[in-house]
Amino acid sequence: MANQKIALAEQGVNLTKSDVIRSVRFAYEQLLYANAKLKLLSQLDSFYTDFASYANKNLRLEKATHLKTFQHRQNQNNCN
Repeated sequence: MANQKIALAEQGVNLTKSDVIRSVRFAYEQLLYANAKLKLLSQLDSFYTDFASYANKNLRLEKATHLKTFQHRQNQNNCN
């Protein structure tokens, strides 16, 4: 009877040990996933920041070009 209790207790320890190993493995995989996601989101943030800066510069250049064209036409109309 005592041997059965010891065997059952050892099985419980082994089961608990495997549960802990499984939990630690899962937590580590979640950490790896979160780090990969953070790296990807950081790269996307950098990309979109650069894209927004480029788009703003282009917009300002386009507005300046249109303004110069408009002013040039105004000057031509005033000269005529």
